[in-house]
Amino acid sequence: MTRSGRTRGSEEVKGGKKNKANGQARTGARAWPESRPVNNLFSEPVVSAKPATQIKIRRAKRADAPFVAALAGKVLSEYGLYDKCLPDWLFLDGIVSLIAEMRRRPVGMAIIHLPEKMDNPGLGFIVYILAMAVSPTFQRRGVGHALMRWIINYAIKNKFEYIVLHTAVANHQAINFYKKYNFEVTRLVRNYYPSGQDAFTMFLTLD
Repeated sequence: MTRSGRTRGSEEVKGGKKNKANGQARTGARAWPESRPVNNLFSEPVVSAKPATQIKIRRAKRADAPFVAALAGKVLSEYGLYDKCLPDWLFLDGIVSLIAEMRRRPVGMAIIHLPEKMDNPGLGFIVYILAMAVSPTFQRRGVGHALMRWIINYAIKNKFEYIVLHTAVANHQAINFYKKYNFEVTRLVRNYYPSGQDAFTMFLTLD
């Protein structure tokens, strides 16, 4: 969902086998792998981008659910009913939900999961980006970059080995965004989204 789109994007984000992923996106529920214990999960300080942009990243609150639903409806609706399921994902076990703000106004969001392993047990510890999106009127202002920097810094600090996401094959804006952070396309997943679009799996190896 990933947005950066996740960008709008980033629609990416929901992973696993395609039939399973499709069903989960429709119902808003998911059987996650066991989460890796991380001390002080939400103790990270607010992160700001360049002072001139006044972008701050904070943990999502219950009151943010309507914003997340509305944002998903604007930027992810072509892929499925994410305005219905994303608000339900915000506070699941093992989930880190982020809100990007400009002048105390929510302008973007990201939802990540911290599973111990995905379909490939040998991969090690993974941060999985379920969704990332930026309000259309605030795109190209560094919001997506602020969210991605927070996620990467958090993953490195907590010694995760990979960051993984899915993004629509046709979403060139999101794909190019992730490549700027050295994500690599590793495979094509047919009919990944509930609406039938194909997706790329993208990996970032953390040094």
